[in-house]
Amino acid sequence: KIEEINRNGEHLLSLINQLLDLSKMESGKFDLNFTSGNLLNEVLAGISAFNSYAEQEKVTFTISTTEQAKSTLENNDFSYSSEAIHAVINNLLSNAIKFTPESGTVSATVDFENDVLTLKVSDSGPGIPEQHLEKIFDRFYQIEESYSNTQKGSGIGLTLVKEFTVLHQGDVRVENNPSGGCTFTAWFKCEKSPAKQSPVAIKKLDPIEAISKDADEQ
Repeated sequence: KIEEINRNGEHLLSLINQLLDLSKMESGKFDLNFTSGNLLNEVLAGISAFNSYAEQEKVTFTISTTEQAKSTLENNDFSYSSEAIHAVINNLLSNAIKFTPESGTVSATVDFENDVLTLKVSDSGPGIPEQHLEKIFDRFYQIEESYSNTQKGSGIGLTLVKEFTVLHQGDVRVENNPSGGCTFTAWFKCEKSPAKQSPVAIKKLDPIEAISKDADEQ
């Protein structure tokens, strides 16, 4: 009982924070904070955090990284917003796992090319009716089809995904898979951080050495 109360409280707090963020975005008062670091580690850590949730829901969850992403990101620092990237990862993966039935599959693929990070989240769930695809990122929009009645959301998660990707000079799109389910593709502009300058070692002379050095130079 207490765990359920705590869980509901955390969900309510998260919803309030999302609404506040969305309100700031729509009024133009929301700025992303950027950091410099290992982008690949950041993304994979966020994705891997959903392993336990997928296991709990009896969904097969796979994570893959393209060779291009590995070779570019592993040994270089890039500038990115941790808040934006994690918000997108959290919303896309929580939705994918939530709407995928038991024994279904969810996959996350990370790619990087021409300073653009791409995240693809694909599932074997019911998919999205064609008439809803264009509106799925609208604020408070919810699909009223019967298959979704047991899995209601707030209707703002995907709106935040859209806003965060656009603020990060990217975007997001969704399409149904021919074999069932759907795939969300989100991308972010992430530029390489300037190379760190190695500090120049300066030898500190004691007073006697300094006087001697001055005398030699004269």
